[in-house]
Order: sequence, then C-alpha cells, then structure tokens
Amino acid sequence: MSHASIPRLLLGLFLAVHAAAATGQAAGEAEQDRADTHGPRAGKVCVTNATGQRLLFAAEIAGAERRLAWLDPGARLCSAPGAAPQGMVGVFESEEALEGCSRRISAGDNLVLEAYASFDNCRWADRE
Repeated sequence: MSHASIPRLLLGLFLAVHAAAATGQAAGEAEQDRADTHGPRAGKVCVTNATGQRLLFAAEIAGAERRLAWLDPGARLCSAPGAAPQGMVGVFESEEALEGCSRRISAGDNLVLEAYASFDNCRWADRE
C-alpha cells in the first residue's frame, strides 16, 4: 500500500461511518461482525477494544468489504479477507464524530486499542 492511498482509506473509513449512521447499518451489522471475528486472521486486519468504553470500530483491507461494528470492551472486529499486505483500522466515539483514531496495520495482525481520545490521540498496543 502506498502512502498516497492512506488518505483515500481514511476518507473511506470516515464516509462508511457516516453512511452507516444514515442507514442504520452499523448497529444491524454488529452481530454478524462479531460472529466473523473468530478463527484464522489470514488476509484480515483485526482490532480489539481494550478500553472501558463501547466504541464504533472499522476494519478495512483492499479487495474486501469494509466492516463496521460497535464493540463492547474486550470485543474484536476483523475485516473481511483481502489480498493486500496492509489495511486500516479506525475507531470513532459515535456515528456523528468527525474525528477518531486510525492506524495502518499488516494483514493478519490484531491491533489493540488501550485508550480512546479523539483527534488521533489514541493509545494502541501491538499485541494479542
């Protein structure tokens, strides 16, 4: 993934969150997303909510459908399997939030959000 494609992926995450808010998809897809988070992560990017807050997460990798879900503390979300070597995960306080936190990670990895603070001031841990 080139550095030039990062703003496009961030914009895609932002637009997906706001589109989901308008259509109600984020809440409706959360159960399916939680069901899809178990098993091998090959070709997926995953994110775990290790905060004490329920937050809106997004996981995306090129060549696959973007996943959005509200995650309770301790829950994990993975993107659909894709073919790219890297993807993006993001977190937002609400569907209306203009700012959140996002990070690029390698396919097969799980990124752990330890603390949420808007405007990309989140604390992440690269561990299971």
